[in-house]
Amino acid sequence: MEATVFLKFQLTPLLAMASCSTTSRPAKFARLESLRRKSPYVSQSALAGIIADIRDNGLPDNTSRASMQRATQFSLEQHDQYGPLLEKLQLPNSKGGSTTVYVTNVATYLAALYRSDSYRDLLLRAYALHPCSYQKPWGLCIYSDEIVPGNVLGPASRKHWGVYANFLQNSLEDLGNELSWMVLCCARTNLVNEVEGAMSHLMAAMVKNIFCREDYDPALGILLPSPAPGLPPLRLFFSFQMVLQDGASQKATWCSRGDAALKYCLLCDVRTQPKHERDEDDDAAVAHVYNLEDMRIFSSDEILGSYDRLAIKQSTLNKEDFLNWQKACGLTWQKNMFCLDETLRSKNLVHPKEQYAHDWMHCCVSNGTFQMVLFWLFQSLGKESWKLFEDYLKHWHLPKHLKVSKLEALFSPKKVTSYKKQGKFSCQASEALTLIPILSFWLKAIFLKDAQLRPFCEAFLWCMDVILLLSEGQKSCLTTKQNLQAAVAKCFAGMVSAGWQKNMPPKFHWQWHFGDELAHHGKCIACFATERKHKVLKKYSAARENTQSFELSCMKEILAEELATLMEPGHFLLGPALIKGHPPTKKLAAFLTKTFECDDGHVFSSAAAKLLAGKAYKGDVVLLKSLQGEPEAGQVWVFIEAPGFLGCLVNMFKLKQYNPSTGSAVWEDTSQRALVQLEDVVAPMIYCLLAEGIRTLLPWH
Repeated sequence: MEATVFLKFQLTPLLAMASCSTTSRPAKFARLESLRRKSPYVSQSALAGIIADIRDNGLPDNTSRASMQRATQFSLEQHDQYGPLLEKLQLPNSKGGSTTVYVTNVATYLAALYRSDSYRDLLLRAYALHPCSYQKPWGLCIYSDEIVPGNVLGPASRKHWGVYANFLQNSLEDLGNELSWMVLCCARTNLVNEVEGAMSHLMAAMVKNIFCREDYDPALGILLPSPAPGLPPLRLFFSFQMVLQDGASQKATWCSRGDAALKYCLLCDVRTQPKHERDEDDDAAVAHVYNLEDMRIFSSDEILGSYDRLAIKQSTLNKEDFLNWQKACGLTWQKNMFCLDETLRSKNLVHPKEQYAHDWMHCCVSNGTFQMVLFWLFQSLGKESWKLFEDYLKHWHLPKHLKVSKLEALFSPKKVTSYKKQGKFSCQASEALTLIPILSFWLKAIFLKDAQLRPFCEAFLWCMDVILLLSEGQKSCLTTKQNLQAAVAKCFAGMVSAGWQKNMPPKFHWQWHFGDELAHHGKCIACFATERKHKVLKKYSAARENTQSFELSCMKEILAEELATLMEPGHFLLGPALIKGHPPTKKLAAFLTKTFECDDGHVFSSAAAKLLAGKAYKGDVVLLKSLQGEPEAGQVWVFIEAPGFLGCLVNMFKLKQYNPSTGSAVWEDTSQRALVQLEDVVAPMIYCLLAEGIRTLLPWH
């Protein structure tokens, strides 16, 4: 187990209250107010941070805007192991000239990141579990998405593309940390659209800039020099193995026609039945394969062959026939397409079947299958079910790491009216994952017993099984290709049984391909972390007025911030460990020093802790490892670190009732306190208070 990282504290003496006379307060307030009103706008917390830094470290000698730009440039110029950190790509545009896009030099960036404490720990941890070599390289995953800075409902004149990269050998937990994703590019959409082939061409150019160079070759290894005496150098071998995207980004990169097309899946032979061939009462826009055996999945060579034929037909067919050809094969012709790039093809770098990866977050919980099936469920349960569940949600308490607003607000009458107009439920992805266990328990405990409502409940629950295998199951290493595909088959059977199959959009079909993705890459990745990563790009792009140097300025600021942030240790902390530990209160310190027979300089407390998997906070009801044959639980009072002990003070519960069919338990509060090792805390639980005790929903795994 890793040694716990302690934060060093320096206690500053409190200012004597007597020195702050009541007559001086108005003057101090006036000075602070004057500073805020005379300065360009920054948030109160930002200004407080600036003032605190100046108070502690003094005023910088250079304070002009130009000096700040030079300081940023100077910080980036310190990293040039494999050439400049930022490089220009000159791409032909539709006007006959060239368009400049700035991208990160990946080898130099990795060498720079290896100097940082946090990212070096991440790389060495992954390398210890998965050593790489020429014969067994790591896999690079490239992610791209279109970002709307500022108000997403306002004019989208500043939309831009963000491209990030990560290594598939990182754990799911580390892939879920936005700091593990390297920023490769930030470019305005209108600039990218000037390029012949748009995003498809830019993706090809970026892949070539990483894997088709003369100065280094990731296949032969990139040496990351030792950052300091005593620290080992590291040689990384990696190859191009995944392109992770949502549906819109896949259309832009792979030039596929997307969900609205006759052939909407790039990977298999599923296609929509043409409208003129449908029955008059069949309004379905999508055809589905309900059994895996009925679906033919193409090889990479077959998919590339389709692109090659598209290129030939573009020059031999007339306009109308070529349009029909594109519809039939599900592809859209563009110049300089990613899959038709001669350099990439000659280097054997394009493998659509293996590299084309769906993002399960957008498929399932972000305007995905969850939102659709939940709406169909409540419409089937009856109009009173919306109000019943709204009232039911008010009784449940969530673990504090689930930073979601009041869930019952999602089921207010005003919201429900909006859902009925839209024909689907609407919520954020994090809210969807939080609703699943509560809603599943509600159905199992009440509605599943009703024979008429059973098909609807089972259809919903079987659909949730797919989501839980992708989310919780992967974290616990319980998800396999076989049980995932079996769950998808059951989900489709449930849709048919409930009569919902005609309403299913192509997102339901995506689920069939997650099994192959899991088998090939060892994991199915969600885009929660990359969506959070967008905040960094938005921060520097939304307020920028000078668009002549937009891309260059944004990339400089983004890379400088990333490098500065990762220089700090502890961003990829392994559990168990305290989060932001600090000296305890006097009363707690007296208890701990007496219990552990040490002085108060060796004890720390915290309101949060990193578990072996996940986090827990003060006040959470947690499940504990069974030490005496039956499950144990309790409520955390405080997290503690002392010599020879890392754990928490817990108010213990005693099990009264366990119901495996609903995945719930009822506990009795014993009012007994116990010190529990942090490694024995399994997970925080959702709970509600009953007359007979505390009911908890047990973790899915």
